[in-house]
Amino acid sequence: MRDGANGGLGSAFVRAALDRGAARVCAAARKAKDWGGERVVTVELDLADQGSIARAAGKRGDTTILVNNAVIFPHNDLLTVPIEQIEEMFEANLPGPLVLARELAPALRTANGALLNVGPAGEREVFATEMTKKVHAGLAADVTALCPVLAGA
Repeated sequence: MRDGANGGLGSAFVRAALDRGAARVCAAARKAKDWGGERVVTVELDLADQGSIARAAGKRGDTTILVNNAVIFPHNDLLTVPIEQIEEMFEANLPGPLVLARELAPALRTANGALLNVGPAGEREVFATEMTKKVHAGLAADVTALCPVLAGA
């Protein structure tokens, strides 16, 4: 499963998986996108909404690789944007990926899968790195790879 699949880096992850022969790629994003093929399954996922995370994970219990890639940031001046958008940003960027990893941990264990936490250098970098270290303790014996990917670092 790749969250943030509709963005630039997320789309590149989906295309790379397909190019490398993935039988199926789950592309998760706030708004489903038509990828024009049967090999891409779309799932609506809002990382700021724990109910949305649980529903998406429930549909994808066969996940073998989780790429936590989604990042949101208000497009407006942070001094004037409604505080609800700031709260949503923090909810989606920080606990959201961890909640998704927790929901999909059983599937990753069963598949001897992999977890990649992608974060931009800066705002989510420390969290992505530390989260990966802490999740490692719970999944290390059962998954192939756990690593943070720091875009732009």
